[in-house]
Amino acid sequence: MASWKTFVEQPGLNTDEYLLVAAKTVTDLGWEIHFISDHGLIAGIPLSVRANSWGETFTLWLNNGGAYLESRSNGTVIATKRNQQHIEKFLSHFEESQVRITKEEREQLQARVAEVKATGDDDVLNPQSPNYRDPSVKEKWYLPKGGFVVTAALIGICVLMFVLMVMSGGHLFEPSIEVLIKWGANARFLTIVNGEWWRIFTCMFEHIGVIHLLVNMVSLYMIGTLLEPLIGKWRFLTAFIITGAGGSIASIIWNPNVVSAGASGAIFGLFGLMLALLSTNLVEKNFRNAILPNIGTIVVINLIAGFRPGVDYAAHIGGLVTGIVLGYLYFLLIRKSKRPVLYSMISSVLLGIAIIAAGFNSLENAETKYNRIVQQAFKYEEEGMKIMPNLETADKAWLIQCLSEETLPAWESFQKELSKLDQVQLSPILMKKKVLLKEYAELRLKYFGLMRKSLQENTDRYDTELEDYGNQIGAIVDELNKMK
Repeated sequence: MASWKTFVEQPGLNTDEYLLVAAKTVTDLGWEIHFISDHGLIAGIPLSVRANSWGETFTLWLNNGGAYLESRSNGTVIATKRNQQHIEKFLSHFEESQVRITKEEREQLQARVAEVKATGDDDVLNPQSPNYRDPSVKEKWYLPKGGFVVTAALIGICVLMFVLMVMSGGHLFEPSIEVLIKWGANARFLTIVNGEWWRIFTCMFEHIGVIHLLVNMVSLYMIGTLLEPLIGKWRFLTAFIITGAGGSIASIIWNPNVVSAGASGAIFGLFGLMLALLSTNLVEKNFRNAILPNIGTIVVINLIAGFRPGVDYAAHIGGLVTGIVLGYLYFLLIRKSKRPVLYSMISSVLLGIAIIAAGFNSLENAETKYNRIVQQAFKYEEEGMKIMPNLETADKAWLIQCLSEETLPAWESFQKELSKLDQVQLSPILMKKKVLLKEYAELRLKYFGLMRKSLQENTDRYDTELEDYGNQIGAIVDELNKMK
């Protein structure tokens, strides 16, 4: 997370007086004090959508005749200048607050310090606290080590996959549907009908253009640098995958004809998980108070923005709901389990399996069964039509052999596959399609059977009958096309 930090001397003030004036300054600036003690204070700076900021956390450490001042972004690296401005604003108002502080305000602030001490909350600004963060140590927040290595790895995978897709011929800004499907996009007719379940997972690493990639990777970095250090790398990785799967399932349930891709379902899931944890006492109170309103606002804004055309809102909502459920599950396991990491991962996987199974089961209806059977039948049709380009050029012996060993067996398999539809309770429109497809298969068998007979007898006396079969086949194809 980006931050700006500096050290200032206490100009003629003792420690208690400096702290009181600092608290007065923070209050006058409209910042909310979340924590105050003899060692300093922590305050929340409101978010600013206009400034692309989730808000910042202002921390003051009293230290040997001076104070460290820090403004730290809540999960974004796009506000370094804004952090510097907060420190400068604090310093410019400090002298004015020193003059204006009243006796009543002093008493209120002293009472607040006493109140915090009475609660017994951990004083994270005290060097003796196990959670103390030394302000004199320079942090390299941009390096993906320890705290958010999985976040960096996920971003790297998404970027690498996009680069490879573009290098293979995909458009930089608007890759085609064919390219997206080739690289693992999610779509009901592939994921459910064809049984390509792996698309539930691959689609979350694929993106529809460089702008889509950039927006999602910035969002992933923002939530990742907040959440991964909080729950650990293995829970974070599991949460990304499971919430992404939840978003994928929601997408194919609500959007039957849409090809979707992107990490946004998983990202919304991570936001949901964070919201769930922030609503519990698992997260340290000062951090919770600073972050919860900002994340809640960001989620609402992005959910509303997600309802515009071309955005897979179903994946967003599915991921968010999955993340909230997973967040409360993590909370219970962390508080109650002796092996919270292992059990959290096992529970996450079980939740993911349950979501995927429920999604597939909800879509396993008559239409899905029809489409799956017809899809398989059309594979035999493709095999049965391979002979067509060779009818004018190949010798008769080869044509007879091909018709006997490949073409007619393929159409018999086509017909046999369609017979499975007799076991499915179809709607009237699907029933009509079934009847037409069966007639189509029967005509194809008659057509190619008669063609073989004509070649074997070396005669053209069946040409009129073949032409009639061809016309009937064409009429059925036209009618089926009209019913799409």
